[in-house]
Amino acid sequence: IAPDFPPQLLQVSDLGQSWRALADVLPEGLSKIQNLAYTSDGTLLVGGQGGLFESADDGQNWQALNNDLPSEVNITLLRLADSHRFIVLYEGNILVSTEGKSPWQDISVVK
Repeated sequence: IAPDFPPQLLQVSDLGQSWRALADVLPEGLSKIQNLAYTSDGTLLVGGQGGLFESADDGQNWQALNNDLPSEVNITLLRLADSHRFIVLYEGNILVSTEGKSPWQDISVVK
């Protein structure tokens, strides 16, 4: 992750022997990558400036998971809660996905 440069994401499948850049297929609208998560079913999640995105095909195609989130959201934390839900932090709000993706449930304690 290179936070001060255009988004860069590299993929490896042979224990680091060779690397493949996913720069040409990154989601449109993502200006900084700040978080990555990989689920047990092979889904790749990327969060950062521009929202939250998922890919089920090794980063070749992306789907925005920004439903119910502000359009200019900056995901500063992304963690898997379990195999079907994940938690994000943006602008002091803690959200957990419901039913695998969205809608989002706000679990922030202090507002």
